[in-house]
Amino acid sequence: FTNKYWTLIMLFFFIFQFVGAMQNFSMAYYCNYILGTYQDGFTQSVLGIVTGIPYAAAVLFVWPLTNKFGIKNSIFYGLIISAAGCFIAFINPYSWVMVVIGLILKCLGAAPAAYVIYALIADVLDHVEAKNGFRCDGLSVSVSGIIMSILQSLCQGIFNGMLNATGYVAPTIDPVTGNVVAYTQNAATNNVFIWCYIGFMMIGYAVCALLIIPIDVEKHME
Repeated sequence: FTNKYWTLIMLFFFIFQFVGAMQNFSMAYYCNYILGTYQDGFTQSVLGIVTGIPYAAAVLFVWPLTNKFGIKNSIFYGLIISAAGCFIAFINPYSWVMVVIGLILKCLGAAPAAYVIYALIADVLDHVEAKNGFRCDGLSVSVSGIIMSILQSLCQGIFNGMLNATGYVAPTIDPVTGNVVAYTQNAATNNVFIWCYIGFMMIGYAVCALLIIPIDVEKHME
């Protein structure tokens, strides 16, 4: 913990995974109540494609970018693009055009962080060894694993708590027809869907971009 690079990279990892988990938990609700209609069979599929293709395509350019500009710079500028994309979607979260454009930019920009963050962590571990004469790979892998495990329950609890606090009305089954009846949510609950799916990620990526600035461990690699 006395190594600033290690502390910053673990905090970066926590925030990056936190906003991603919040988006995952809120995606179905966002599609059902904000961008589309309840279980329309279309909205969530399209958003899955919109967010999946850019990540897949990014495999082709992430490593050439990091080789040319460095891991830190690629992650930093990518996160700036991602935060800008989230902002575009956040301006009008009910607009298909704004949301699709924003999500494509978000995914393309986040790709460097998603793909090469472990390479940067490896550089940090090399720095710890060079400075202190020992490695902390086991501890670091354990911490990152704990973060991934805890965040699933933590984010689900936070999300459900926000729904309960704002008066979310869950769908019910019509006793006569047996069909699912979805209710219109109040403005506060709709804001929870929007913030958890887009807003938190916009802020989180901007914070991660700031956190990555002091992590100049690559210049010490010699």
